[in-house]
Amino acid sequence: MRTLNKLSDGLERAWDHLAEGWRDLMGRAKESMTFFERDDSADDKKSLAAVGSGRWGVVAADLSDHGNSLRLRLEVPGLDSDELDIEVDDDVLIVSGEKRYEHEEKVDGWLRRECAYGRFSRRIALPVEVDESKAKANYRRGVLTIDLPKRPEVMPRRIAVNAS
Repeated sequence: MRTLNKLSDGLERAWDHLAEGWRDLMGRAKESMTFFERDDSADDKKSLAAVGSGRWGVVAADLSDHGNSLRLRLEVPGLDSDELDIEVDDDVLIVSGEKRYEHEEKVDGWLRRECAYGRFSRRIALPVEVDESKAKANYRRGVLTIDLPKRPEVMPRRIAVNAS
C-alpha cells in the first residue's frame, strides 16, 4: 500500500509539473500565435483544398523602442500591401488581413500543407501611447514595418541642472 501511495504522489507531482509547463508555454505563445479564420462550409474546390491547411500560424513580430518612436516589424509573406489593415485601438496595434489560398494540384504525388490561410488579426500591446495620425507603414519582401511616433507627453524630458 505504501508503494502505491508513493507512486500516486509521484504521478500527481509529475502531472502538476506538466500542467505548469503547458500553462507557461501557452502564456508565452499566446501573443505570437494567430488564428486564421476560414469558411469550411464552401463547396468550391479552392476552399476545400484550403481546409487541409493549418488554422493556427505564427505571425512573427519584433517591437523595438527608438527613443521618440516605436517600430514594429511583422512577417506577413504572401500578401499585397493593399490587403493589410492597420489600426491603433487604445494601447493595442491591430494588423489584419487575409492570406488567400492559391490552387495547386499534384497529379502523381502527395501534397503537404502547413501554411495557414484565411483572415487573421494580430494584436500587439503597445508599452506607451502613440500618435497614430503620424504613423508610417512600409511593406517590402513580406515584412511590414510600422513606425509609431510616441505622444509628446510620454517621451522622456531632460531637466537642466543649474549650478548655484
